Amino acid sequence: MGCHMNIDDLPRWHFGEDEETANGTLAQILDGSKRMTSSVYCYLEPEPGLPLEEQLAYPKVGDLNVITDWDGNPKCVVRTTDVRIMEYGSVPFEIARLENGDETLEDWQISRAGVFEGETIDVLGMADSSLDGYTKLFLEVFEVVEYL
Repeated sequence: MGCHMNIDDLPRWHFGEDEETANGTLAQILDGSKRMTSSVYCYLEPEPGLPLEEQLAYPKVGDLNVITDWDGNPKCVVRTTDVRIMEYGSVPFEIARLENGDETLEDWQISRAGVFEGETIDVLGMADSSLDGYTKLFLEVFEVVEYL
């Protein structure tokens, strides 16, 4: 782990849309039980006609990000170590367990299904959409490289 990393120019963000999720997920990162995050792939696909600078950027191996608590206080720097696009039904347990430390693949699938279906409604406005085994996910594995 580094000891004097300059974080001024690194992207800063927290997980989740509320304080409990942001701080709870941060605690999982800090204790090592969360080393991966997943999103439904269509959230990251380019939107036709949207200027490039307004498009979401795909995480890449080697990217550094500052993870903050809900109040924006920097708590750690993470480096992306792996990125994959996989179908929801094809994610192996050895990858899935990195997200929340779930005990079984079924536990991960159940926990993520609720999140993904909620995100689909919130982000895409698609209340009738449903997650199936062929839904593409974007998986980002990361490691903490500095605690702040």
